[in-house]
Amino acid sequence: QGWSIAGGLRHFWTPELRSNLFASYAKVEFDEVFEDSDFHEWQVGTNLLWSPVSGLTIGGEVQYINVQSDFDDSENDFWTARLRVQRDF
Repeated sequence: QGWSIAGGLRHFWTPELRSNLFASYAKVEFDEVFEDSDFHEWQVGTNLLWSPVSGLTIGGEVQYINVQSDFDDSENDFWTARLRVQRDF
């Protein structure tokens, strides 16, 4: 069985410039056969997006992810970043 929760907040600095803050937490527990495979993870990230004209978005995003596993008592940290150029028609 498992469950998760996620949320986010968007703020418009100007009509063309906005940022988002988002986070989530998930926990998964297996039955006694795979009990050592339980894990939980949490994530937090933010981005900044600029839309100079209708249908065009340019921005950057950074995200941190932490995963803890009972399988080998490990804890792994990940950082991701991306540059986004999106054109909608």
